[in-house]
Amino acid sequence: MRRLSVAALLLGSFVLGCGLRSDPVFLADTDAGFGLDSSSGSGDSGGSTDGDDSASFPDPEEGRLGSCTNPIELPTTNASASGELRGPGLYSGECGDAFGLEDVYVFTPTAATDVTLVFDAAQTDFRPNVRVYENGCGADEGLARTCTDDWFDGEIADRRHFLAFGNRTYYITIDSPESGGNYAFDLELEPVATEECGIHPETIFQSSGGSFRWENDFGGGQGNADSQCGGIGTENFFRLEMPTAGLVTAEVIGTGGFRPLISFRRDCSALTEQECISDQLQATPGFALLEVFLEAGTYFLSVDTLSLEPGGYSLDVRFN
Repeated sequence: MRRLSVAALLLGSFVLGCGLRSDPVFLADTDAGFGLDSSSGSGDSGGSTDGDDSASFPDPEEGRLGSCTNPIELPTTNASASGELRGPGLYSGECGDAFGLEDVYVFTPTAATDVTLVFDAAQTDFRPNVRVYENGCGADEGLARTCTDDWFDGEIADRRHFLAFGNRTYYITIDSPESGGNYAFDLELEPVATEECGIHPETIFQSSGGSFRWENDFGGGQGNADSQCGGIGTENFFRLEMPTAGLVTAEVIGTGGFRPLISFRRDCSALTEQECISDQLQATPGFALLEVFLEAGTYFLSVDTLSLEPGGYSLDVRFN
């Protein structure tokens, strides 16, 4: 059984603000064989339907509700979803083994937004393998925005976020191990807290004519920071202090599987990005260079990678 709960904002009762979320006012079963009662628009509310539990364990066939060709539609509001997965799966990904059944959700925002997925450890029986692809349901069709099976640290659920562009389609796959089990997660469409990008302890301070150098190696896997230029892999997220306006040049050379991406922004959210560049956009594999003029203030410099593979980098920052 899958259930989808939508948190709709009641017009006239609240003043919209950061983090504002009303109680769920819509609940619909999405068992195989039952259509989703689509009162899913912002500000709408609807009733609830209860499906037949005998349909809770559909055959793993393409076309079932929860497959790539018949995904479960998520609203463009905060929502909660839960389900039970049993049996063999249809799809595989490049971030860990998950041979059990999957549920595929589809999300199409009307404007660019931060999307955070938060799994409830108390209601999730397994470590979910979660994959998010833009404009396609799998790696062969879409651009990977999230791909990880590293969700739980003890009893604490991780928060994973990605940037969703307006009027693009995102397929969110919740994959299970062979043993299957129950899962539950929240979809949050709210600004991302600064600390969720994992700020590096080393702060970069502007110094006229000065420079900063850093090197690091990563074991591969999903990172925390997203970017308008991509960057699914692990990153270092440096605080950059600019007492005065000035020109900053950042140069990154990658080794191994590190596909460098450079991003300057005001906060963790990619929506605050000033500029970004990657080796793919520059058509220079393993090398990225970005020169940007910044006003006085606090910024963040993200050294990210387009790859989930292990690798390392060297960073050189110069101030003019």
